[in-house]
Amino acid sequence: MVVVNTTTLPQALDLTTNELKVFEGFVKNPGVTAAKLSGILRMDKSSTYRSVNKLVAENLLIPVPHHDAMTYIAVSPDELKSRYSEKLSSLANIVPALTTFVSSLNSAARRKTTIRTETGIEAVRKALSESLDCKEKLIRELFRTHSFFKQNPEHVGFVLDTLKTRVKNKIAIRQFYATDPTQEHPDIQKIMKNDKRLLKTVRHLPPGLDDMNSMRIWDDTTNIFSEDEEGVTLVITITDKYVTSFMKKIYDFIWNLSKA
Repeated sequence: MVVVNTTTLPQALDLTTNELKVFEGFVKNPGVTAAKLSGILRMDKSSTYRSVNKLVAENLLIPVPHHDAMTYIAVSPDELKSRYSEKLSSLANIVPALTTFVSSLNSAARRKTTIRTETGIEAVRKALSESLDCKEKLIRELFRTHSFFKQNPEHVGFVLDTLKTRVKNKIAIRQFYATDPTQEHPDIQKIMKNDKRLLKTVRHLPPGLDDMNSMRIWDDTTNIFSEDEEGVTLVITITDKYVTSFMKKIYDFIWNLSKA
């Protein structure tokens, strides 16, 4: 008898290894009794009988009386494919309910906090791109010209592309700028202003707060872009409802005290 690879097949069909083995036995030996198949398979009778009863209940075996004994015939093996397809359909139908259930559990969780640290221009772009999914539709930003603008001139183009996407996604931005706009790249100068079309409001950062850091605050996330004396930029991303809520309060407090 050919042995079926039953490593995962029984689980896929909601059958036990013995049940699948007995089904195969009746496919190859139709019309025998459970006792006879037990001997052919060298399986103890109690296990064989249990498997037969389960397969009959699952409509995979057909009982056929023969004289004083009961024999069995396996249905077409193609039924196993149908069985598996039905299981897949059933699982697919459960996905929406499962998604809703998991979402409700996550919402009920006390606190979800992640802290990510990365370096380099790609980390900067990653953080900016993520903020374009802002559900709150408002980004709070403290902008300064980091050295990566000079190290990577093409970054200006990336910033302009993110602006277009932000406007397309109808996400407004409040922006402190900490340097003299006239010292910026010409294309950056053009967007460092109040502009309803760009959904943008800018204000001067109060004296004494300009240093080597900038930040972007949105939803439950705070991005901090921290540059050292060698021009290396560390991007710290904190995702936490309570920390970011506090950062928003500090930002808004300074914003309300600042001049346009």
